[in-house]
Amino acid sequence: MVKRKSHNLTGILFCSLCALVWGFAFVAQQSAASDVPTFTFNGLRFSLAVATIGIFILINMLVDKKKGRTRIGWNRSTLIGGALCGLSLFIANNLQQYGIAHTTVGKTGFITALYIVIVPL
Repeated sequence: MVKRKSHNLTGILFCSLCALVWGFAFVAQQSAASDVPTFTFNGLRFSLAVATIGIFILINMLVDKKKGRTRIGWNRSTLIGGALCGLSLFIANNLQQYGIAHTTVGKTGFITALYIVIVPL
């Protein structure tokens, strides 16, 4: 029972940390929006994300190879689905960054958080 409470507390702490980082990201985006064009900012942001995730993927592949695990390859539908998700993310993030440059952080955060209500519909 004690272990379960520990997991609940850990989950709450990580969710709170995630919300804190998410909220501060809007402030950082707005300060960058006054100096850096939208596409440049998002290009740099996602290049950093690709490099970071790439490192984790390479480490995971090396661990799998060392343990003798085989990986399932990507098929056409996986690549098309990934491309469509990436395109949606590209459009949404550029619109959000453009909006941040032209309105307040609070309004942008509120509009962005509406996906919590809209997605289940």
